[in-house]
Amino acid sequence: MGGKTVYLNAGEVIGVFKIMKTNAEVWVKVETGGNDNNDFYELTILEIEAMKQEITSDDILRHLMLTGTLHSTSTLKQESLTLNPNLKKLLTK
Repeated sequence: MGGKTVYLNAGEVIGVFKIMKTNAEVWVKVETGGNDNNDFYELTILEIEAMKQEITSDDILRHLMLTGTLHSTSTLKQESLTLNPNLKKLLTK
């Protein structure tokens, strides 16, 4: 596992680094602060992975056809309805 310096500014005492893992990339931002920038280090770590497809539009359509309802806390965007015309028809009933 190797890393790459993305941004380094000694005057602002900030460094941003990117580390590639097998299924993810890790971004690390290091900042120092306090008197003479020696009092503390602040690390911000962000790990980014590809989204996992857990449900398909066919699964949603099958559920809608069986129950006539969609129980979800999310909102379907208008552009998503073009993926399956039958889904749009069921949602507009």
